[in-house]
Amino acid sequence: MRGHDIFVSYSREDRNAAKRFAALLESEGFSVWWDAAIHSGESFDEVIEQKLRAAKAAVVLWSPRSVSSRWVRAEATLADKRHIFVPVIIEKCDLPIIFELTHTTDLSQWDGDRGADDWQRLIEDIRLLVAPHEAEPLAPTPRARGFLLADDALTPPAAAKAVEPVRAVSGEAPFARHPVAPTQPDAETEQTAFYSRSDAQLHAGGEVHCLEVGPVEDPLVRHPIGILGAKLGRSAPSDIIFADKRISRRHCEVEVRDGEMVVTDLQSTNGTFIDGQRIEAPTVLPPDSELMLGDVVLTHRIRELADLN
Repeated sequence: MRGHDIFVSYSREDRNAAKRFAALLESEGFSVWWDAAIHSGESFDEVIEQKLRAAKAAVVLWSPRSVSSRWVRAEATLADKRHIFVPVIIEKCDLPIIFELTHTTDLSQWDGDRGADDWQRLIEDIRLLVAPHEAEPLAPTPRARGFLLADDALTPPAAAKAVEPVRAVSGEAPFARHPVAPTQPDAETEQTAFYSRSDAQLHAGGEVHCLEVGPVEDPLVRHPIGILGAKLGRSAPSDIIFADKRISRRHCEVEVRDGEMVVTDLQSTNGTFIDGQRIEAPTVLPPDSELMLGDVVLTHRIRELADLN
């Protein structure tokens, strides 16, 4: 059965909000199904399940009423199992505990402006589910994926060395940004990140900023950071991918500004930490300091370009 782009799940008490969201999503070019489309004589639960299983994305509208609805919880669970779950908070509420660690778009204060950043990010996430190939850049650049540390390998950053307060950075980087699509490397390439020659030529003195996992002499994973920087997260369009549910789809961004590595949190659910301190603004990540998102810990190290060849 050919499905709609989007299935909208909501509580009956939020029918007006669901109608509004369905109309707005259709105005973005999606085909949308919600249960107002059920025809007389059709079996309610069978039609809903069919439509949900056939949809490419399931937008679940969370409110104090929907979190108490067994129907909405069941629909959200099925959507999550199918990897089409797109949760949206339309009114402040405590999410079901099973979905607490899932990145959720908060539109509880949204005024309906389709140009708002939160709305545009939601539409981008949906497009990645509905038409993933169209959403990917045409010329993908291979990168190694991140490395998830075992629980017994995690050491609080403060235990390893004296920690200096993190330093926030004011202003924005002046250079242009371009999206980079991650690939799924095989086992042989998992341990070495791609670093383009054009990036290398832009580093004075042949020094390269890297995010690494493991010992300084022989890191398990190395991510050289090029002139365009990199986004870290749980799924595309992030450049470096980590299989950790505590990490948001687009969690944080790293870039090199005036010879320093700068980290910016992208409104992640569980926060971005430098040497144990949660950052709220673009912040310098000093050499040998640790960047932590979810259960992933990466160390900033500066390498000679010759060492990467």
